[in-house]
Amino acid sequence: MAPSLRDWPAEDHLARFIARVAEMLEEAGRTDEEEDSRCGPGRRDDGLPEPPRTAAGPLEKIRAAKQELEREARDKAEQVRQERAAQRGRPRDAPQKKRWQRTAAATGP
Repeated sequence: MAPSLRDWPAEDHLARFIARVAEMLEEAGRTDEEEDSRCGPGRRDDGLPEPPRTAAGPLEKIRAAKQELEREARDKAEQVRQERAAQRGRPRDAPQKKRWQRTAAATGP
């Protein structure tokens, strides 16, 4: 059985702690130097994008995505209207009827 930490003198604990901290600092320094050589000084290589400088960029992306979703919903509603007209309002089967109902609920009749 290995000795427990209580069996070691306090000086050993402190010496081991200091040695471990020194190892960690050396490792961090090496990592920092590697990142500096790859990415440039002061930049990280964690794969994260740069944070937005203003709120305008993310808001514009959200607006564009919303417009795309609205366009898709309008296209789907138009497709359903055409299907209904071609079939004189009688769905082929239960899945088509459900799709018509969902589209009507989402976009209005």
